[in-house]
Amino acid sequence: MKNTKIFLIAALLGTVLASCQKEVEIKTDENPVEEQGWTLTVNASMGQDTKAMSLEGTTLKSYWKEGDAVGVYLQGTKLGTITAGNITNGGADAVLSGVLTTVAGVSNFTVITLIFPDKDEWTYLGQDGSAPSEDGTMAKNFDYAMTTATVDVVDTDNKVLTINTNVKFESQQSIYRLRFRDGGSYFNVSSITLNAAQGLLVRTHTLESYGWNPVNGTLTMTPTVTPSDNFYYMAIKNENNANDDVYTFTVVRSSDNAVLEGTKNIPAGALANPSYIPANVIVSQKAMAPKTETIDDPVEVL
Repeated sequence: MKNTKIFLIAALLGTVLASCQKEVEIKTDENPVEEQGWTLTVNASMGQDTKAMSLEGTTLKSYWKEGDAVGVYLQGTKLGTITAGNITNGGADAVLSGVLTTVAGVSNFTVITLIFPDKDEWTYLGQDGSAPSEDGTMAKNFDYAMTTATVDVVDTDNKVLTINTNVKFESQQSIYRLRFRDGGSYFNVSSITLNAAQGLLVRTHTLESYGWNPVNGTLTMTPTVTPSDNFYYMAIKNENNANDDVYTFTVVRSSDNAVLEGTKNIPAGALANPSYIPANVIVSQKAMAPKTETIDDPVEVL
C-alpha cells in the first residue's frame, strides 16, 4: 500500500512538471521582443550625387525613385530598412518610412545614421566602368550617400520614432569620367588600376561597433563595356580631403595588351567636395616617365 502511494505521487509530480514546461513554451511564443515593430518616418532631400543619376551636359542629376531603400544604423548596429515614397519636387524630396527590426539603444535625442543605397556592404570594388544611368550598376552599387538624424520622440505607446527635422543626404564619393590617350588617339582599356600618393583611397568600409570604418588601398576596375567614346566611369572616395593628391593610373590597352601609365594632380578642393569630374589622362609605356597634368577646376571637361 505504501509503495502504491509513492508511485502515485511520482506520477502526479511528473504530470505537474510536464504541464509547467508546456506553459513556459506557450508564454514565450505569445510575447515577441519589445524592440521589434517600430515605425520610423523621415522627410529627406537629395544631395548632388546620390543614387539615381542621369547625364545632363557636364553635371549629374540625382533624384529619388519610388521604393529606394535606405539602411538605418545606430553606430555599428543596423536597425532596419526604410524606403522612399511620396516623391516630390522633381525627385529631389521624398518621405522615407518603414518598420525597423530593432530600436535597441534608441532613446530621445539619439543620433542615427541613414545610408543609401541599403546594402550589406559598402565597397568600391567590382565596378564595371559603365555610364551612370537610373538602373545602372553605378547608381545601384557604388553611389553612396549618407546623413544623420536626431530622434526627437520615442513614442512607446504607439511604437513610433519621430524625427522632426528634414534631412539632406550627402554624396560620399566623386564620380570620375575617365578617358585615356597615349599622346595620340584615345583608346579603350581592359583594366584600370588607381593609386593615390597620399594612400587614402577607400576600397571598402567595414561595420565596427562605432560605425563604418574605411579600408584604404589600391582601386582596380575591369570594364565590362566597350564604349564608342572611350569614356569610363568610376566612383572614387578619398579620405584625404585637406591636401592636394596625385593619382597614378595604370591601364592595359585593349587592342594590344600594352601596359601604360599616367598621373593626374587632384587639388584639395576637388577632394573635399564630392563632384562629377570629367578627366582625360595622358599615359605612356610604363617604362617611361609619365606625364603629369593638373585639374584646375573640379568640373572641368578636359
